[in-house]
Amino acid sequence: FAIMAGYIDQEGIGLGSGFERYSLRINMDNQLKKWLKIGVNSYVARREQVNTIDDGGIIETAIRQLPETPVRNSDGSWGTQQENIYGTYYSNPVAEALTRENYNRGTDLQIRGYVDINPIKGLTLRAEASTNINYYTGYQFTPLIDYGYHKQASSGSRSSSNSSYTTFTTYATYEKSIKHHYFSLMAGHESQESKNESLNGSREGFMFNTVHELNVGDSKTAKNGSSRGESALESYYGRFNYNYADRYLFTATVRRDGSSNFSENHRWGTFPSLALGWRINNEKFMKGVEFINNLKLRLSWGVVGNQAIWQGYAYGVTMASSATPSGQGFYPGNFSNPDLKWEKTNAYNIGLDISLFNNRVEFIAEVYKKDIDNLLMQASLPSYVAGVITSPWVNAGAMTNKGLELTLNTVNINNKNFTWKTNLTFSKNTNKVTELYTESSALVGSVGGLAYTYTTVGTPVGQLYGYKVIGMFKDESDFYKKDKLGNNILNDNGERIPVALPKDVQQGVNGVWVGDFMYEDKDGNGIIDEEDRFYIGNPEPKFTYGITNEFRYKDFDLSIFLGGVYGNKIYNMLREKYTNPMSNSGLLKEATKIAQIGLKDPNGSSTDISNVYITNSDASVQRIHTTDANTNNRISDRFVEDGSYLRVKNISLGYTFPKALLSKFQIENLRVYVNIQNPFTFTNYKGYDPEVGSYDVLLRNIDYARYPTQRVYTFGLNVSF
Repeated sequence: FAIMAGYIDQEGIGLGSGFERYSLRINMDNQLKKWLKIGVNSYVARREQVNTIDDGGIIETAIRQLPETPVRNSDGSWGTQQENIYGTYYSNPVAEALTRENYNRGTDLQIRGYVDINPIKGLTLRAEASTNINYYTGYQFTPLIDYGYHKQASSGSRSSSNSSYTTFTTYATYEKSIKHHYFSLMAGHESQESKNESLNGSREGFMFNTVHELNVGDSKTAKNGSSRGESALESYYGRFNYNYADRYLFTATVRRDGSSNFSENHRWGTFPSLALGWRINNEKFMKGVEFINNLKLRLSWGVVGNQAIWQGYAYGVTMASSATPSGQGFYPGNFSNPDLKWEKTNAYNIGLDISLFNNRVEFIAEVYKKDIDNLLMQASLPSYVAGVITSPWVNAGAMTNKGLELTLNTVNINNKNFTWKTNLTFSKNTNKVTELYTESSALVGSVGGLAYTYTTVGTPVGQLYGYKVIGMFKDESDFYKKDKLGNNILNDNGERIPVALPKDVQQGVNGVWVGDFMYEDKDGNGIIDEEDRFYIGNPEPKFTYGITNEFRYKDFDLSIFLGGVYGNKIYNMLREKYTNPMSNSGLLKEATKIAQIGLKDPNGSSTDISNVYITNSDASVQRIHTTDANTNNRISDRFVEDGSYLRVKNISLGYTFPKALLSKFQIENLRVYVNIQNPFTFTNYKGYDPEVGSYDVLLRNIDYARYPTQRVYTFGLNVSF
């Protein structure tokens, strides 16, 4: 048996964030008879997480707030904006982070029990049952605060949910060896069931900031809701292994899965796989080759199924309700899709393992291809429908993933007092959509109703999509097309040909003027419109890599791990929002490079295109003007950046005390260490963190103020008696 207790308390690097957890684990195994073994593993944890940063958008609020606003006033009260010429007022982000309430508490319980029976030699029967039960309660409260020119109304909400996940598994394994032949046969059955239910409520207009219970809020604003769902998966599977003289290896498996996420006509899927291995170094012709310790060739193919749909009843219609003048009304809550099918991945793999020079050099190479069919995805809906009815789940199309993975492990130095080991990893993956089943033949990744990514057949998934900036209008000559030598291009009448301008926008101070950006006319029709958008960046890196070096000198050990990516693109949405000089909010430093308009003839007209020009040649931000008819901060490659980076992910230094010294104190082992995570990052990306995550595969590498990666210092002590 083993009993383990744990406690963790993390204060977040962002104000108003943190995590605390208590946990207890008990494992017991008992060999009751020679042929009978039983065991129980259990785990329980109580956790609390606080995060007013992400859920309140406070990082973006901090950027948006005008810089002259103090965090606190001299009397200790929260700083507020004073009256300004812009007429825009924002909240105090520090006050929001520390006065808002946004936390959740949860309890997790896991229990697993098993029985192993060996009735005859080589045969093992196993029965196993497990359950995971989770309880969750969320609390949110925004206090009533009067910032003078910005008032924050009070609101509160409470949510509660519980879920359970139960599995029952039984399988039999039979093993047999006959001279150089080894056989293993396994067959089994597994059933899984998950259930969940939730309840939520909210109110506004609280009488007091000190009391956060919902019944203190205005009953006229009360809202509530609930949900309940369940799903199940039943599986039958088998596996056959064959090994001849540890030279020829063969494995065959098959699964038959039935998921409640699909209708009866498409519920079941069959997923086979085959794997072959040839351990070449065990062949007779390799006996004299002593420097090769292992040489193995691997081939495999398999089909994997995916039924991961968060909406369990996606093939049917759920109901939603809404108040109407005639009473409570009901309408379909989602678009159904009775033809929804399993997503299937055909995976092909070739691998090579080599170990040389008494295993001091190990090289592993993998080449793979994955053909994915019936991609499971929620379809996009028009903006006037989105939010009212849930998007349908569909089999969106097919795509291909191809990749290469390389690993090199070396023991560079190995003697009594000093050891140096190195691990190198390299991986490259490319993907391409090969088929789409939607009518529009495109997948759109949108934020706030605007399309930031666009995916069509023949392109990788989630390509950044927007306009191409080809320069800035700096004087009159830029309003006319030029050849590669900079000479004006003339039409048949000898007139200069104007460059493309946005539809229904004319050249002029209130239209497109010097200090505005010019965009590439993709279709050459002389008008900049939606048809002039390009693929402006691929979020997929050209390759990723990692380097680990481990050193040992006597009783000291040092490990350094570096990792990075190369060639991916990031869309910096913060730059799109906060470099616009007319946004009337806090701006990024880049906004200081505003295009400044000067007059060639100081006595001439400022509305004469031949008399104006941009005085600062390094201008990277458009002119200041109220109309912005050119929409200078539209989605474009201006805000696409190189996301390549090299990060020192971990440095660990430790010392292990000599056993001769420890034996005097009846201590078996004693090691002290210090560890640093993410101490350094080398990148040209202008945002806070180049590791940009996303909940949606169509919105990868779009940076809109995520919680940054922490630098963590750990001091530790390991003792065993």
